[in-house]
Amino acid sequence: MNLSDRDSNRTISVKLGDIIVLRLDENPTTGYQWEIAASGTLDVLGDRMEPGSAVGGTGMRIFEFQASTAGSHHLQLKQWRRWEGDESIIGRFECTLVVA
Repeated sequence: MNLSDRDSNRTISVKLGDIIVLRLDENPTTGYQWEIAASGTLDVLGDRMEPGSAVGGTGMRIFEFQASTAGSHHLQLKQWRRWEGDESIIGRFECTLVVA
């Protein structure tokens, strides 16, 4: 299952064992990065950055999760400068994944 920023604030049904891939725009040269704030009991399989084609431009942060436990899981991410704390949050992603 592929998710993007358009899926924020949605409830999404997935099957037990499904791999969920979340892609969010990110420009790490600004210091702002996406980070998982909460993932319920979803297994976090990976987190990587795919740079854009332009130097210093926007790329794609890609998170991979596996739905290994049935139930409702609240997924939350924040885009921030970690060293500046929560006051620096400029973006949020959250959704509920219902695993059956």
